[in-house]
Amino acid sequence: MTADKIILIISAFLGIDATTSLNTEALVARNETAVVVIVGKKSGSGEEVQSSGCCVAPSGLILATAHQVENVTELRGKLKDGTEFPLTQLDLDATRDLALLKSNKPLPSAARVGDARRLRSGSMLIAITAPVHLDFSAVSGIVSSTSRTYRGQQVIQTNLPLSPGSSGGPVFDQQGNLIGIVFLRLEDVEGASIINPVNNAYDLLRKHGVTVPSVETDEPVEYAVVPAVNASQTEVRAIRAYNQGVQAQSAEEKVRFYNEALSTLPGFYEAWFNLGVTYNSADDLDRAAEAYAQAERLRPDAVEAPRNRGRVLLKQQRLDEVLKCFERARQLAPDDPSSYNDVGEAYRRLKQLDQAVAAFESALKLRPDYSAAHYNLGLTYMEMNRNRDAIAQFRGYLETNPNAPDGDQVKQLIASLDGKE
Repeated sequence: MTADKIILIISAFLGIDATTSLNTEALVARNETAVVVIVGKKSGSGEEVQSSGCCVAPSGLILATAHQVENVTELRGKLKDGTEFPLTQLDLDATRDLALLKSNKPLPSAARVGDARRLRSGSMLIAITAPVHLDFSAVSGIVSSTSRTYRGQQVIQTNLPLSPGSSGGPVFDQQGNLIGIVFLRLEDVEGASIINPVNNAYDLLRKHGVTVPSVETDEPVEYAVVPAVNASQTEVRAIRAYNQGVQAQSAEEKVRFYNEALSTLPGFYEAWFNLGVTYNSADDLDRAAEAYAQAERLRPDAVEAPRNRGRVLLKQQRLDEVLKCFERARQLAPDDPSSYNDVGEAYRRLKQLDQAVAAFESALKLRPDYSAAHYNLGLTYMEMNRNRDAIAQFRGYLETNPNAPDGDQVKQLIASLDGKE
């Protein structure tokens, strides 16, 4: 099945439980109280401007776009219930076009910060924005591409229908997590709009005490699919079985439905990939590796298949094969620090420690707060008897992941290494 034959999105068209639409309604109801209409006057001209924002902390912190609030005075916010309040500019990151505003009082609700790296082409999105004269408008769409860049930073292309005043409006995934804010609508490309991933705001949010997901949270997620309007009956049958697999609770049921989809449509990439996810979760590692390999053959330009296959092979200690998988993933995603972290871990297991250090350092150059790379680099330095360097990396791990479940063990490890100096 070719990529243009399916759209990755939860849908009731295939007989999926009708609570999907209710979930969408609940998603909007839960989050629209965190949406803020932002108004103000441009310095100098006095022209009134309007944009959108999203409360990210009950204390009154509001994430917005920098270009909509920079050089704007008399900033005020308005909530869905009509409540209005003054706003002050707390911090601004012009490079990433992000701003953090502060209300003069606590706000009734805040959005839950998510992780845009979990999105895939076709992922369902809901935006709640404030176009001029149409405050608190909810619109839906899908991710068109997760691999776009704009002015040197990673952004997400969507087909969300947007209007003037929508900039800064929050965008939510199908679980109701804040995954980005509206950046701009492409005037010369019909049906194309750009979302600034919330991950670009992590540093800004952490700086002001807002909790964000761990940067290395990248477990694969199963998404349901809906067929394109020109899909054949064979494709519709395969997709129906696949979606039953997504909804199934047990590994046995998932395997049965995914295999049913593949018996109908052997070239179904998503079914092979999710079969790999299921086998891996059930510790059936040989079958998981083979399912990921089949997915990779069908879509050799997708990074997820070689990356996840490499992680399965790592569990099996098939180290030479692991390195090939991770090197392939690094070629496909050269700007993703997890690609370098994976390569570094393969080299560490192979005892090629200098190469491991170089890979982990590359990961940290791309993302200095990548706690997994700090931890793995610390392990590598330990194996090289570079205890001072190991201590520095373990401390970096604790600083970037203060709620780490193994924090006490790492502190004990630091004390042990410190005693050897």
